[in-house]
Amino acid sequence: MKQAIKRLWIDALRSGEYEQGHRVLVLATAGVDRKYCCLGVLCQLAVNNRVPIDVTVEYSTVVGDDVLAYDGVRFNLPESVIEWAGLGSDNPSVSTMDGSGTTLADMNDNGASFNQIALEIEEHL
Repeated sequence: MKQAIKRLWIDALRSGEYEQGHRVLVLATAGVDRKYCCLGVLCQLAVNNRVPIDVTVEYSTVVGDDVLAYDGVRFNLPESVIEWAGLGSDNPSVSTMDGSGTTLADMNDNGASFNQIALEIEEHL
């Protein structure tokens, strides 16, 4: 992963600017603050840094609500973000401190806080 983007991502996860959500990149319920998966935060950082990405609001039957899709992708990283960040996967794996391996989306969806995820990215990605 590109170190400058890794730092941006870690800082964003720890900033308190993004409310954590689950199961999709970004939950975009009308009239409610958006909720982000840790991968959705990285997608939004790419948009903020002018990476050419088509962002659309789509209905997801998985969550029964509107979500943001980045280049048509709702659940994992689109290719444009993978390339921008210098990652090798649409759902990066980390070797957690307890010695087990998991993906960032699984950590996010299984109750890890953004601070815990940031630490894993910092130490193991």
